[in-house]
Amino acid sequence: MAEIEKVMGVSADDIEKIMGIDKGDIEKIMGVEIPASLKAYQGLTSFLIGGFGTSGNVDTASEEVFTLSTTSTGTASDAGDLGTAREAHFVGGSNVSNGNRVVLGGGETNVGGWSNFKDIDYFTPASYSGGSSSFGDLTGSYSKNCAGISNGTIAISAMGHKGSYVLDLDRITIASTGDASDVGDATVTGNGPSGTSTLSRGIHAAGFIYAGGAYYRNDIGYIDMTSPGDASDFGDLTDKSNFGSSSCPSTESRVILRWGGYGMEGTSGSTAASEIDYVNPTSTANSSDFGDQNVQRRYPAATSSDNIRGQRFGGGGSGGGDDTNSGECEYITIASTGNASTMNDLPHHKRTAAGWAA
Repeated sequence: MAEIEKVMGVSADDIEKIMGIDKGDIEKIMGVEIPASLKAYQGLTSFLIGGFGTSGNVDTASEEVFTLSTTSTGTASDAGDLGTAREAHFVGGSNVSNGNRVVLGGGETNVGGWSNFKDIDYFTPASYSGGSSSFGDLTGSYSKNCAGISNGTIAISAMGHKGSYVLDLDRITIASTGDASDVGDATVTGNGPSGTSTLSRGIHAAGFIYAGGAYYRNDIGYIDMTSPGDASDFGDLTDKSNFGSSSCPSTESRVILRWGGYGMEGTSGSTAASEIDYVNPTSTANSSDFGDQNVQRRYPAATSSDNIRGQRFGGGGSGGGDDTNSGECEYITIASTGNASTMNDLPHHKRTAAGWAA
């Protein structure tokens, strides 16, 4: 019923009282879709934020924000510019339940020379036409290639790189601006892990460290989102990898933990992966194979979800020296396993962007 309130400005309960329409008939009579499984903080517009690759497909950190309906297979539209070019950042957000706010943190830019961020910014998705406002700072001097975990009330930046590979779990409360606080450690260090969340459990997976040679992780850890602290061991992915998308689609009964990436089967990092992995978030066990993405891409793409469909935007690098960015987009239906289906391409090719549905 969250989408009814967003579209009409009136709750479903009030529509029933005012108009005498049973809640079960609102969608039929008023033509407004009511996604049965939509979480309170999710919306039906996917936001693709920043990334690496701009107009003309130039390899430059981007400040572009694109939007697309989560139910569409069409082409994303330009929604405005952030005001700061950034890639390799994380995003967490909320919609109806927490004041319409999308939060992004960390990352890096190569505009004017490479530099890294500890900044956290936010914007209001319902009225977005460009720009962002300051929220606070992450812990440490900067943070990039971290996993984004959010249940609509809090957001957690997990692992990543802060001058070295870190275990850090940084927490913010989405409704109130301010600096992040360190709430504990992940189960392992890792650069470029995946993150996802249900309302009660946050999950991170995989990642990369370099210690005399590339080493890829298959570890899965989880956090109690109602009282965040150190992560506990969950199980393992089907293969070792990193950069499988920093924030992945989820429902309360199934979460996607890897959507592509590279370093599969413990190989060197030049091998791109096509696998999609998932777990049941209420248990602790190894991941299962969901299906394959359409094109192997080893650099991460932005993902977004309305709790029914997951979308993946762009990516980059098929391995073997190929570092080109991709504009290819695809989607899955989270409840049913299978290979991803093709959507229209992005206006510009991108990788290491961030995504959220609001």
